[in-house]
Amino acid sequence: MAAIEEMTKQHQVRGRLPVVITVPADLITPVRAFCALTRPGDDAFLLESVVGGETQARYSFLGFEAREVFEARALLEPRTAFSAAERATAADAAALRAHLDAEQAALAEGDMGRAVYLSGRFHVLIAGIAAQETIAAFIRALVARSSLIVALYWRRRDALCARCAHGALAGAMARGDAPEAEALMRSHLTDLMSGLDLTPRARAAPDLASALSEAP
Repeated sequence: MAAIEEMTKQHQVRGRLPVVITVPADLITPVRAFCALTRPGDDAFLLESVVGGETQARYSFLGFEAREVFEARALLEPRTAFSAAERATAADAAALRAHLDAEQAALAEGDMGRAVYLSGRFHVLIAGIAAQETIAAFIRALVARSSLIVALYWRRRDALCARCAHGALAGAMARGDAPEAEALMRSHLTDLMSGLDLTPRARAAPDLASALSEAP
């Protein structure tokens, strides 16, 4: 998570940053991976690097839709919040309140990289309280990706997860109000997504005749 925080800080200074993962792919070509990960109409790209006149690319760069990350979170996190509220102790509630204070301090100081990191970390803490490790592992991975998505695509300041939303969730946890925690988490994720610019870009239908007429 420290790497995520550092990347979100760097994004504030440098703009968009690449996210890299190394995957053994002896039997998977870049084009096959691209087709498997994207759908027609996605705002996606595949870039190949060729150095010094070589004919084979050394690296492949794939980018594709961020919306599915938040759709997956919307499936997992509301029910996880329900379970967390059922299990939350006084110590858990105190930890969430302390985390909210740190989150608010980062915003007040204008440290947007840390604020993005802490905002996502709040959700990871709730997943940990639920004590469902398999689901928590999925949520940790999704939140890590979400932090970068928020840094790249936010269009309002409250896309960082408004204190009132997290405060309400922490309150439901402290009261042990599982149905309220579930409803709040569902509403919160919907609002969070609405604060991001994930609108698909309109594109014209391909025109084969025009493409062929423009070919050299």
